[in-house]
This record gives sequence, structure tokens and C-alpha cells, in this order.
Amino acid sequence: MVNISKGLKEYGDGLQLNGRGESNVSKGQVDSSVIVGMVVVLIVVAAAGFGVYYFGFMRPQRIQLEETRDQALATLDAELEPIDTTQANQAASRIRSDIMEADDEEEVRALMGEISHYANLEGTREELEELVTKGTRNSYTLEDVRTDLVVNLNDKESMEELEEFRGEIINRMNYEWTSLHLEELKSIGGENMEGENVVIIERNDFVSERHMTVEEAEIFVEEQGWETLRGIEIKEKNTFRVPIYVDDGYRWVSEIDPGDRVDIMVRYGQDNLVPRSTSAEVFDVLYSSGISSVSDPTDEDFDTDVWEQIKAEKAGSTEAEEDWDDWAQSFIQKARDDANLVDYDFEALFIIEVHSDEVSSDLLEIQQFDEVEEEIVLRLRD
Repeated sequence: MVNISKGLKEYGDGLQLNGRGESNVSKGQVDSSVIVGMVVVLIVVAAAGFGVYYFGFMRPQRIQLEETRDQALATLDAELEPIDTTQANQAASRIRSDIMEADDEEEVRALMGEISHYANLEGTREELEELVTKGTRNSYTLEDVRTDLVVNLNDKESMEELEEFRGEIINRMNYEWTSLHLEELKSIGGENMEGENVVIIERNDFVSERHMTVEEAEIFVEEQGWETLRGIEIKEKNTFRVPIYVDDGYRWVSEIDPGDRVDIMVRYGQDNLVPRSTSAEVFDVLYSSGISSVSDPTDEDFDTDVWEQIKAEKAGSTEAEEDWDDWAQSFIQKARDDANLVDYDFEALFIIEVHSDEVSSDLLEIQQFDEVEEEIVLRLRD
């Protein structure tokens, strides 16, 4: 640097101007090395300045922009991309493009705010669309209702509009399911809803049935919401007589008789008691003549043949000959009260009328396989 300055000074001192202010040195006499030196100096100074600017300001800003861009893209992928609505897909595509083209960190952060906005808005829209789908499909499919609701749902542009529409969806589904089932009842019982018995089949985790009159069914339908109504079918009775074996049947003898109505429950595990048939009619009660031994759980030496005892009592009773039903009931009552027979194992077979082939099949399957851990429970209705 010292040599360059010295050279410039010597060059200036060597210049002489004529009277017209013109240099007495010809152009060819100018030292080109001086000019090159000046250019080099300017380049070095410019490079140094650019280096300070780039490494001190521009590069850190660029690194921060890239980090913010990556964060925005990760947020987009986590919050907005998984939402499967047309509006969410369009917003995600536009925002991704804007993030990639953004020139500064503030612009990217503004786009992250848009991601949050659309994720909330479209997440609610998707939730409501799933509600519409669930509420219009089950035992029947209300496809026209679903299409209409989805079209209206897609017209909503704000969170306030979507939340207001949620109530409209629920009201519409309540109305549609109630109307459908009331029409079913009219087709069975006529305009006056009289004179027929129906079975309401519920399809949830398990198939179950309720037996009632048309009038009772009408009240039931009008009292229920869409969540229950979407899972039921109403049919005329189609009787299946199912034998239900109970190994402590004596406990039911004095309580359940032919013509009574019972609720058939199935115990799944320890505490999960599920109704499978409500108000089913008992067609008959049978006691196996093959049960010869009744034992006392508290006395290993006790053993008696109940049926032989009954036959022996009957053989010497004129009352039994005249009226077997009354005598048998009296005998059993006496056995329960005086002999404490209820404490012993005793088997019975209840023939019960159900009205769904699925319920019938399930009850038979439970009894067919010993390894099945379900237990059938009968409850006498008041």
C-alpha cells in the first residue's frame, strides 16, 4: 500500500501543465501499473465491505429465514395437510407455494398464522362432515339428506357460520329419522297407529330387540334423538322360538311361567350386562327328566332324585290327579319354602319367543359353545 501511495505522489509531481492547462505528458507516458493498482485497491475495499455485510447481516438473516421456512412447512404438514376437505387442500397448496417464495421471515410468520386459521376452520368443517356421514348412514342410508347437508356445509366461510350450522345438522337428522320411522309404523298399523305389535331391532355394538305395540313404538320414536333412531329398524313380528338353558333353573320356577314377559340379558365378562331382547314372551318352561341327582353343596353325603320324589308324591295324591298344574305349583312352592330346594343345582329350559334372526342365532351360539364366557340372564318384567 505504501509503494502505491508513493508511486501516485511521484506521478503527480512529475506532471507539468502548459499554458493552456494541458499536461505536457503524452497519454502513452502514463504508467499503467498505477491504474491497475487503483483498481485492485477498489476491488479489495469492495470485497471487504461485501464480506462484512454478507457474513454480518445477510447470511444470518438467510439462515433465520430458512429455519422459519422449515418450521412453517412442518406446521403445515402437521396441522393442515391431514385435513381432508376441498378447502383445506386448496389452502395448503397455496400456502406451501407462498412459503417457498417468501423473501423475509415476517412474511413466513404471517403465513404460519394462516395455517392456524385454516386448520381450525377446516378441522371444524371436516368434523361436521363426519357428523353428517355418521348421522345419515346406519340401518338405512339417507343419501339425499347427506348430499344436501354437505353442499350447505361447504358454503360456510367462517367459524361462526360453521358452529351455527352444527345445530341445523342435528335438527335435520332428528327430523329425518323420526319421519322415516313414523312412516314405517304407519305402514304396519295404519294411520291410527293401532292394533299391531312390532319389534324394534337396534343395531349398535350388539343386535338387540324391543317388543311393543305400534302405539308404544310411536312414543318411543318421538322421544329418541338421531343417535338412537339411526340404529334401529321397525318390523312386524316374525317369531323365533329359542330354547334357553339355565342350570340354576329352580330359582326361576316360581317366578317365570308360560305367557310371562322377560328381558333377555347377556353378561359379557364381569360387569358388562347387555340387553338383547326386551319384553320377550315365554312360550313354555321345561324341566329335564334326565336330572336325577340334586346335591347339597354343604353336605357331600346328600343326594336325591328330585323327579322320583315328585312322581312318588304324585302317585299317592288324588289332588295331583285332579289338577296337576295347581298341585305341581304347590309342591314346588313347598319344596322351596320347606326343603330349601332353591339352594341346590336344578336345570330348566325356557322356550322364549324372539323376533330377530340375529338375536336368535346369537343366543343359540352362546349356549352351544362351552368355551364362550358369556352368560344369559333372564329378568321377569313387572
